[in-house]
Amino acid sequence: MTHRLAIALLLLPLTASAGPQPAAAGANQGEEARYDRFSKRLKLARILGLSEALDLNEGEAIKFRDVMARFDERRKPLIKELRDAARTVHRAAEGDKDAAGQADQAVQRIFEAREKMHAIDRDLYQALAKDLSPARRARLAVFFAQFHQRMGKMMMEHRVGLMGGMGAGGHGAGMHGGRGPMGGQMGMGGPGPGAGPEGDGGDDLFGEQ
Repeated sequence: MTHRLAIALLLLPLTASAGPQPAAAGANQGEEARYDRFSKRLKLARILGLSEALDLNEGEAIKFRDVMARFDERRKPLIKELRDAARTVHRAAEGDKDAAGQADQAVQRIFEAREKMHAIDRDLYQALAKDLSPARRARLAVFFAQFHQRMGKMMMEHRVGLMGGMGAGGHGAGMHGGRGPMGGQMGMGGPGPGAGPEGDGGDDLFGEQ
């Protein structure tokens, strides 16, 4: 089975689910809809890239897609937790008195959610790697590392372009360097809470770990 046929089979259901969506009723709904479309595009790039990197046959490609979809579902509530907690901290930093009283707890929730996300990434790698040869397991690990680097670079370039002339007043490197003040999280599941299509710097305060 050729890669081209496997790609065609995988492309059809994913692109069908990523079709045009009705206008959102509010700003938050609009943001979530944009994030959802962006996430679907990255997930498609992820499975197509894996198919090529590991020379997956049709059955393997479909199996990988389905396994990753299950782990993506586990990530969803954690992504929401990260986004909500980070927004609370930002409001506190901007002088919101109500948010200031919740800031310490919000920061703690961010660290706890990130730990859980890393655990999911580890479980995902193990689930995908368990039936692979040692060489293909190594290729799997290399693919994810390179995929994250490419996606992170693309999002950073997009953010820089959108921010234009905005200077160092709050838009310098993040805690891990080279990213915006909040950074974006790129786990094995694809984009995390900071990977929004608008390139707004994201909602994960502590960037990529």
